[in-house]
Amino acid sequence: MLLVVSCSLILGVWDVPNRVIDLGDDDSPDAIRAMMQHIYGLPYDQPPNAEAAANKDLLFHVGVFAVADKYDVPTLRVLVVSKFKILLHDQPDLKVQAPAFEMAYQERNDHALQKAICKYCAYRTPHMFADKDFISMLSDLIPLCAGVISFL
Repeated sequence: MLLVVSCSLILGVWDVPNRVIDLGDDDSPDAIRAMMQHIYGLPYDQPPNAEAAANKDLLFHVGVFAVADKYDVPTLRVLVVSKFKILLHDQPDLKVQAPAFEMAYQERNDHALQKAICKYCAYRTPHMFADKDFISMLSDLIPLCAGVISFL
């Protein structure tokens, strides 16, 4: 669908008076840009003007995954999961990871990112169960708890 819209705009088939396409949703413009870069064979990454904080990186990738899931771009979903796994291991602080975990557990058709989070949490279980914030998050996100247990 997006490819059709992009090609139609390039070829001038559709008249867009203000040259702005309103997707009518609350998708992150940066995530949409990343998806379009991927579709056109360009590498995607976080925009240069974004803050360099690790949780921003994790949240950015969850947002890209959500857009890739919504518009059914399976190759981008696979790429996002691999980048997300690397970031998880690079930044093991749960306070940084928690917002991304919560965002990843919103409604999705593809559960690959959730599965990657569960595997990571199961791997780090001895350390995480000592963390009161992690226990609190598990009680709020029952699917995460069930997923972690399935990998133990």
